[in-house]
Amino acid sequence: MSWDSLSRWSEQSGNEVKFLNIAPPGNELAGAIKVGEASLKAEDGTIHWKLYSETRQKQILKNAGTNARHSLADEAAAWRKVAEAVRADMKAGKIKYPDQSLINLIKLDDDGFLEPYILLIRGHEDFEEDFLTYRVKNRATMKRFILESMLGVKI
Repeated sequence: MSWDSLSRWSEQSGNEVKFLNIAPPGNELAGAIKVGEASLKAEDGTIHWKLYSETRQKQILKNAGTNARHSLADEAAAWRKVAEAVRADMKAGKIKYPDQSLINLIKLDDDGFLEPYILLIRGHEDFEEDFLTYRVKNRATMKRFILESMLGVKI
């Protein structure tokens, strides 16, 4: 219902609903991330998407044999590993021309919008249980994400 309301508002107001694109090379904007390691490069920082894969693999092994599922916290932790590594390499001057997806990732993390982005833009059925819990505790952050990041309204 929320997407429907945003779409109708967008049509009526003439304002565009947009969001930052974060996708490793070889990935579409939507759906689960599968890192195509053959297309990663050190010079633009995309090599750091390997950290996403490594972190997810560790989480999978940790959850094996339990009823644990892939959670929003797991996904956000994997994305943050990438952001932290890129941030450090950019500061050290190792990445001169960073990939735009990585710049977007760092911006969302810095703005505190990583979890809302994952839930609303890169949603996955595994996060279904996390959505309501996150929304109850972080309603203001989700609202700010929609207004500031998606609609371009500064509050």
